[in-house]
Amino acid sequence: MEPLQKLVEINLRGKKLKKCQKWVAEVAATAMELKMLPKAFDSWYSLVGEQSRDLGQLSLEKTPNEELPTTLSIWLDLVDLLQRPGFNLSECSGSYSMAEISSQFFTAAFRTDWTAQNEEIDTLRPRMDVAIAFFMRFHLDALKTSKKKSTLLKTIDALALSIVEWFPESKIPAEYLLLRSEDQDTPIELGKAKEIAARLSASHPKSPMALVFQAIECLHAGENAQAREIFVEALAGYSSSSFQECALCIRVQVELASIALAARDVEGCLNRLALAKKVVADKTMMLGSEGPIPALYSEVKVQFMTAAAREYAAETDKALEHYHKAMESGDVAFTIRAAVAAAELLAGKARPQEALDIIDSVSLSEVEDERMSAAALCTRGWLQFQLGDLQQAQALLETNASKIPPTDVSVRGRTLKRLAIMYWHLGGSHQTAKTGCFGHLLQAAKLTPSDAEIFSWLGKWYQVVAKDILRAEKCFLKALSLSPTEELAGMALSDFYDLQGKYETNVKLWERVTENPETAPTWALLRLAQHLVEQNDEAAVGKLHLVLRNDPMNARYWVILAHVYQNFDKQVSAQRSYLKAIELGEESWCVRCELARIEGSLLLFDDALERIRPVVTGELSNGEPDVTVASMIYADLLFQQAKYLCAEGLYGNAAKNLKEASRMMKGLPSTSPLSGSVEACKLIGDIHCFAFYLSPDDFSSEGSSWVEFISAGRKAYEAAVLFASKGGKEAADGPDTVAAERYYDIGLSYWYEVQALSNVRGIPTSAFSGETGLDTDSSVAALKVKASTNFKLALQEDPSCSLAWNGLALVSDNLLVKQFAWTRAIQTGTSSDATWANLGMFYLSQADTVPTTASLAQKSFLQLQSMNPSNPSMWNGYAMLARRQANSTVQQRKAIEAFDCALQTGLDLDALLGLSMALLDFGASVGESITQAPEHSNEVVMFYLKKYLERDPFNGRAWHALGVAQHRLGLYTEALASYTRAASSTQAPEGLEWNTLVTKLGELSSTLKYTTEEESTLLQKIVAQINSSSSEASALQAIVQAQVLYRQAKGGEALNLLQALLAQDETQSSQSEVVALVGLSLASLLMEQFTSQATGLAAACKKRLLLSIDEAESTLTTRDYLNLRLVELHERWVGAEDTYLTRLQALSQANDGTKSSTLWTRLALAAMDSEALQASSCLAEYLRSSARQMPSLGKEMMDRNFLDALVGLFKAVLEPACLHFGWRERVEAHES
Repeated sequence: MEPLQKLVEINLRGKKLKKCQKWVAEVAATAMELKMLPKAFDSWYSLVGEQSRDLGQLSLEKTPNEELPTTLSIWLDLVDLLQRPGFNLSECSGSYSMAEISSQFFTAAFRTDWTAQNEEIDTLRPRMDVAIAFFMRFHLDALKTSKKKSTLLKTIDALALSIVEWFPESKIPAEYLLLRSEDQDTPIELGKAKEIAARLSASHPKSPMALVFQAIECLHAGENAQAREIFVEALAGYSSSSFQECALCIRVQVELASIALAARDVEGCLNRLALAKKVVADKTMMLGSEGPIPALYSEVKVQFMTAAAREYAAETDKALEHYHKAMESGDVAFTIRAAVAAAELLAGKARPQEALDIIDSVSLSEVEDERMSAAALCTRGWLQFQLGDLQQAQALLETNASKIPPTDVSVRGRTLKRLAIMYWHLGGSHQTAKTGCFGHLLQAAKLTPSDAEIFSWLGKWYQVVAKDILRAEKCFLKALSLSPTEELAGMALSDFYDLQGKYETNVKLWERVTENPETAPTWALLRLAQHLVEQNDEAAVGKLHLVLRNDPMNARYWVILAHVYQNFDKQVSAQRSYLKAIELGEESWCVRCELARIEGSLLLFDDALERIRPVVTGELSNGEPDVTVASMIYADLLFQQAKYLCAEGLYGNAAKNLKEASRMMKGLPSTSPLSGSVEACKLIGDIHCFAFYLSPDDFSSEGSSWVEFISAGRKAYEAAVLFASKGGKEAADGPDTVAAERYYDIGLSYWYEVQALSNVRGIPTSAFSGETGLDTDSSVAALKVKASTNFKLALQEDPSCSLAWNGLALVSDNLLVKQFAWTRAIQTGTSSDATWANLGMFYLSQADTVPTTASLAQKSFLQLQSMNPSNPSMWNGYAMLARRQANSTVQQRKAIEAFDCALQTGLDLDALLGLSMALLDFGASVGESITQAPEHSNEVVMFYLKKYLERDPFNGRAWHALGVAQHRLGLYTEALASYTRAASSTQAPEGLEWNTLVTKLGELSSTLKYTTEEESTLLQKIVAQINSSSSEASALQAIVQAQVLYRQAKGGEALNLLQALLAQDETQSSQSEVVALVGLSLASLLMEQFTSQATGLAAACKKRLLLSIDEAESTLTTRDYLNLRLVELHERWVGAEDTYLTRLQALSQANDGTKSSTLWTRLALAAMDSEALQASSCLAEYLRSSARQMPSLGKEMMDRNFLDALVGLFKAVLEPACLHFGWRERVEAHES
């Protein structure tokens, strides 16, 4: 390299320029071979670039040299070198600037005639295109980073313009100019841009900018779909384009927004407008150009397009807001356009006065464009027509319609159509003459043949004026083919088919025009929905959903939807639809009443009553409401709520509802036809007779009794029959089920009255046995006869009335008649579950006399279970069947479980009393797992009995049972009050006097200040009471007498008395077990004073109690554990540890794994303080047993927790001392 450089210097000093040039070229070539790129660049640049002093003479421009490549070729080599990887211009020896290099390159390139067609030019052309792209990219990148963009932008504009002139096929300069053509400071006109785009499209058909202009040409030709495809293709080419700035093209986003708006793609339009706004900001920031030309993009244009999009989205308020912003922009053209568009929108929403105000708010005098002013005045004329000013509308439309040029076919066609519609409403010759309405419709049809409304009015003209039904039908069909949503044509055509009896054709019409859910018209959807409802097809709901999509704020449509939901028994959906209608302003009293009915069926009684109350009180007067109808609905709601409150046990609230409903029904205006109607009497009867299921005390403060209130219901039923007979209804050929039901209501009301009167008077009654006390009371017997008579009248009207057969069975005194009637009720095939319940109870009541009927009762209850498993009578029947075998603990538990199931269905009276009595009777034998359950506590039993007595305060047995429950809870005063109520009944329960005395003793014991004399006196009274009782109380007499002797310090006599009594009982009865328990306790107390007697009695008592345990069933009962604990306490007291521990250990081992863990718990606790038994061994056995994993309840759980705590302490304290026994290892092995 050094020799070559010296040759360059020698020849340069010798002024041998051409030789020097050759050696410079040689240096450049050698440097390229040696990868000395900066040296190569310096050498080549010295031959073509601008140099100072002597080096400037080496330039081929000054000293041409045919032996060297051309200047342009060397420049192109330099450009290639600039793009070589690893080349850095700053490493060159000269001080170079890319801007200067670019300028010098293009100066050299300009001198070449690129239009010439020769091999050399064709060879250089691709390299030239690359070089141009390289320098354009340099200038664009410099522009983006420059802070002074204006000057540089103009430089690039000039460069690009010159390039496209002498090198037309260059890509990036052409794309750049097309991008700049949308700016206000564009260097080219639109015509020049189109010319450049055409050349670019020819040379680079996939150029994004070329595609954009192709798409614009398609838009001008009306080919929106193809234009959109080309625009999307252009967008897809952005990422791969060498001209990265094509992404800053505003035109693409704006035109795509316009296409989306034309297709009513609201979301697409708004998204494109948002993107356009972002592109405008990005372009200004990156290129420094002025904003886009207003015709392409402006804020007012965006507001106008946004308003149109919101209008298409049915967002009227937002659309009007944007139209108003466009009107305030100051742009006259857009102000008029926005005003007209807003007015048209309001006119379509039936708000013509607001639309007219908008038109009048703009000054048309400032509008220079006569076409635009005429369009606004024609819109004003149409608004005047909508407001009823036909003369003013005619003047405006006729004057300005001709000013709209034929080229504006859309506006001119719409105006002619409106002028024709106005002529139709003017009537007379305007309507009938062919030059009037008809002629203008024809002109409009030629201009806008796609306007369906024009053909609808043409069809109407042919139908009404020309009487040409065939042509009218064709016009209507044409209108529907253009727009299935055209209501005028659709309804007229549908009416045609109705008149012609073409129902199926009509249905096909509705189905055809609603095939597309997006465009399905409201008129056809409503008629099709009605057809589907008549066909019981739930698809009607879907059709109405489409209606609401068309007009979601229409309250009438929500009401219709609610009616349809109600027709298909979809109450919740109907309720929501009615609520939506009311929210939208629906104030019809009928809607309120229907909604109240539905809310009542959904148990929303408070909402229902609150909703209908304004109609009843007269506060709501819209639509002239029928207060009588509303009052009946209100009373019925109160009645339905009363039934619900009764099921919840709120009898007082239910009674208030009944009384209010009764007052309302009796207060109906006498002038109303409903006040004396059969329906009103039926409702009054239902209201009054339901009082039978409520508390009699709640009806004693109204000046009449409970029985009288029920009797009023019976009178109302009789009045209903009387009114029905006055109606003059012809006798039915077959059974009259309605009349049968009326007589059944009367019979049932008599039966309610019989039962109520019998309860009040204390007369025992039973619907399931033939033995009653009704014959002793003539009035009650007479009511019963009338009940039977009315049930028979019901059967005369309809022999298959199962309810009447059921009622007849209830009132009959003959057992065979009862069985026959219930069987006949079942055979009718329409029997209710009450029939099976009554039949089962009937068989059950006869089971003591005829044992085989128990199986028939069970079968009846099984049949009832298959019909209605929620009927409490079924579970009550199962429970009573189990009670018949009450000597078995298993059956006792079954009875309690069955009553529990009955109460799961509601507060059934029989279940309340049955469960309470079962728990009181069997609590000592069924075990703690039953009695200790929260739902079986004494507090719950007391609650159940109180709820029962609210409904039936005349039941002495229930009052007696309530007293027992209160006694167990320590409520002695309340218990004595309950016993007093029980004693006031006609038949005092057995054991009442005894329990009263025991409770008095409890009350005395509960007061801390009592004397032995008082207690002894009470005990003497109890003894006297026992003496007056049957012989079965001898054991109790002896126990009480022994206690008296003990209190009198006659312990020996007391022991002898119990010893003799225990020796007499050889049957091992439950009484002897009680005697043994008391005897063992007394023997323990007197062991020191009367050792011999006490020891003998204790031995006999232990033998009896332990024998009971040995003979116990597979599972020890609560009583067995009580016996075992008493024996344990006695043997602890007398110091016989070995005996009771050995016994506990044996029982625990025998029952381990299969019985309760109580025995193991007792053994482990006993072993803690035992001196005779190794505690460690016993505890190890306890830990190894499965007792710890077995469930425990009640007190047993408390014992188990206490034991576990003691075991932990025992291990912590005694573990070191127990190591030699191996206890620790055994415990750890068990725990692992």
